[in-house]
Amino acid sequence: MDLQIRKLHIIQDLIRLDNDLLLDKMEALLREERMRMLETEIKPMTLVQYEQRVSDGIDDYRNDRVTTAKQLKKDIARWK
Repeated sequence: MDLQIRKLHIIQDLIRLDNDLLLDKMEALLREERMRMLETEIKPMTLVQYEQRVSDGIDDYRNDRVTTAKQLKKDIARWK
């Protein structure tokens, strides 16, 4: 059974579900799993990495490699 069919079956089961306690448990499980996935994807940077990013940002500013908010708004307006 492919993933899309499995999802549809779960959705159908949820629609028919008439048990608040079970639904609460499922919501909690989904929240916990999302948090677990985020924790594996997002790694905090080290102090050295942070300091390097700050230094790079200052260097970009000093060398005019920045975009102002005003210019960004103009650019976005042209995307449409």
